[in-house]
Amino acid sequence: MKIENSNFLITGGAKRLGRAIALGLARSGGNCVICYHTSEKEAFEVVSQIETWGGKAIAIGQDLRNPLGLDSLIRRSEEALGPIDGLINCAAIFKKDSSSNNQQKLLSEHLAINATVPLILSEMFADAFTQSHDDFATGAIINLIDSRIDCPSDGYRAYYTSKQVLYNHTKSLALSLAPRVRVNGISPGAIIPLENRDESYFEKMSKILPLRRTGSVEDIVMATQFLLVEEFITGEVLKIDGGGHLL
Repeated sequence: MKIENSNFLITGGAKRLGRAIALGLARSGGNCVICYHTSEKEAFEVVSQIETWGGKAIAIGQDLRNPLGLDSLIRRSEEALGPIDGLINCAAIFKKDSSSNNQQKLLSEHLAINATVPLILSEMFADAFTQSHDDFATGAIINLIDSRIDCPSDGYRAYYTSKQVLYNHTKSLALSLAPRVRVNGISPGAIIPLENRDESYFEKMSKILPLRRTGSVEDIVMATQFLLVEEFITGEVLKIDGGGHLL
């Protein structure tokens, strides 16, 4: 796959890593569908920036928990830009466990957005891709996971459980969708501070990580583009975490 002139659907593309990935693809000549839920302002800012660079982009608002809208998301994306060549599943929720939360409800909510939606979208994308592209073309899916799924932080059981399921989906989809569609994952580490953590947390991490620094969004953008263009890799999950998974 070549990024230039290819069409990409990015869920959660309005903010944080999704935004960085969308802008990175656009800088490389790709066209982007920015799927957002509540971040309408930010989504249209991304579209405006891409159009300023001379690229093509559109924002589509969608509550991914709504099965009716989800079923038509690929079709609406194709109507806007043409056949979709790549899907990047970035949309996610990250809520802390607490005694005041209904744990079953919290787990169901995380599994729905962080694991089930990427699975459904991936299968729909693969079906659409095989119908809209010739037999020699290959599509690509990238799932954003988390580098700490094997050693999760205390208090986020529902979140890390859902990301572990997404990891498993990535492996199984790589087998079931081959050879037409490649499926890979990226597991970010200390890249963007969480909203409830300030820079002091990252300063602490930079002294702990084997590479003695935290990462940047460009590390994720470069990894994403590598997995999109390298056509002999599938079922791989790259840990972009400065060696944090080794600790």
